[in-house]
Amino acid sequence: MVLGQNFRIIFMVFVTNCYLLLKIIATLMIQFINLSYNKRLIYLNNKLNEIIAIINEIWGKNWKKENESFISTQYELREEFNRGGQLAYLESDNEKANINYSMANEISAKTLEKLGLNNLPFTFIGSEITKSIGHIAQCLSLRQKIIDVEVDIDHKYLVTSTLSANKHYLSYWYKYFPNFDLNSKVDFFIESKMWPFYESVNSVRVKGREIPLLQAHNMYSKDWEKLNREPLLRLSDDDKEFGYNFLKAYGFERVSNGKFITLHVRNSKIWANGRLLTHAEGRNADIRTYKKAINHLLGLGYFVIRIGDKDEYSLSANPRYLDYTKSKCNLDRLNTFFLAECDFLIGTNSGPICVPPTFGKKVLQTNSTNIGQAVYFTNSLMLPKLVEDRTKILSLGEMKKYNAGFYSDNSIRKLEGHDFRWRNNSEEEIFEAVLEMLQHLVVTNSPIQEEFQNHVKKLGGFPTANISNSFINRWESILT
Repeated sequence: MVLGQNFRIIFMVFVTNCYLLLKIIATLMIQFINLSYNKRLIYLNNKLNEIIAIINEIWGKNWKKENESFISTQYELREEFNRGGQLAYLESDNEKANINYSMANEISAKTLEKLGLNNLPFTFIGSEITKSIGHIAQCLSLRQKIIDVEVDIDHKYLVTSTLSANKHYLSYWYKYFPNFDLNSKVDFFIESKMWPFYESVNSVRVKGREIPLLQAHNMYSKDWEKLNREPLLRLSDDDKEFGYNFLKAYGFERVSNGKFITLHVRNSKIWANGRLLTHAEGRNADIRTYKKAINHLLGLGYFVIRIGDKDEYSLSANPRYLDYTKSKCNLDRLNTFFLAECDFLIGTNSGPICVPPTFGKKVLQTNSTNIGQAVYFTNSLMLPKLVEDRTKILSLGEMKKYNAGFYSDNSIRKLEGHDFRWRNNSEEEIFEAVLEMLQHLVVTNSPIQEEFQNHVKKLGGFPTANISNSFINRWESILT
């Protein structure tokens, strides 16, 4: 009886103490959350005050009441041109798209000129560029190459956005373009208020002239090569160690030849309301058509790492093949390592294809759309994606004539009497191009490649990527 009473007393004391302990913990947690929240509000308030001070410093000195209406009107006009550019792009009207985008950026320049701010030696890099890893690689490498090539240009770029598909890769660019560390919650505020100061993803302004992005990228990449500089970026020793330690767990040192190839095959499919939506479907490809090339690389002892979004297809298991798309551990740091340290990348027209060249690595662009202005990368090869009309493969001239795939990576326009469809690279074409990548440390133009590039120029394109010799020999009659 006494024992039972003692047990109840002990139990009540225990319950009471547990309740008090939990109450203390809860109170402390609430205090901690409030403190953290208040600190967050103070931080955001300070950032907003910094931004407002910058806006007032820049706008205020040149501000007149009548400018309010002018700036608002110019903003709406710029957005109208941007919308026109996007519509033209979706219709594969490259010339009209570039004109609209250039006009939009001209408005930014004229707005600054009107306010007497056109000679400021800086502009901002915002979320329009930083949100995509491909835009980061293309747009930032282009601007640094312009600075290196055009030695009389003294211009600074400041990164104001942390919104990014890969923040770790973005941080590598801070050596060239310092970051103004804004909180992502205020990115929109500053970009909307200071829109004329922001660099565009569609074109770049050089010495008062607007140049479309891809045209400028290819032109300045070739000019920059002549300077014989080291690659713009170098993977840090810490990131190398981190990456190789990860691979070690998969037997990399034990089963491979010490090198790895990275593979990124875009197959972007999104379902909404029971419908399959595909964005820029021309850039998609089927991983199964890469099987022969991958098996050949595995047979040579290479480790092959597939990155990107997972899809319904898997390749046969192999101790030297790692499908990172199915990993639960998807880290920006590892993705950067896979793109920066690979022997070369095999990829499709998507953001990751632009990253290895910034670290001095080669790429094989497979199923490459937009043949009239394909992206150029040093020591790299390209396999174009052709267009077929029923059973006939269109020539370059026909692609341009019918506006079918010459300047497009989206759906191909419908035309009465025709049935245009993208033709994916075959398994054999990809395999042969991989053999070329393995055989040549330095890629140079052959006579037949130059003939192809001259043909593209005559059709209104500009000098483009080095097309694979095996591919152009196979399709010479329609490509030259």
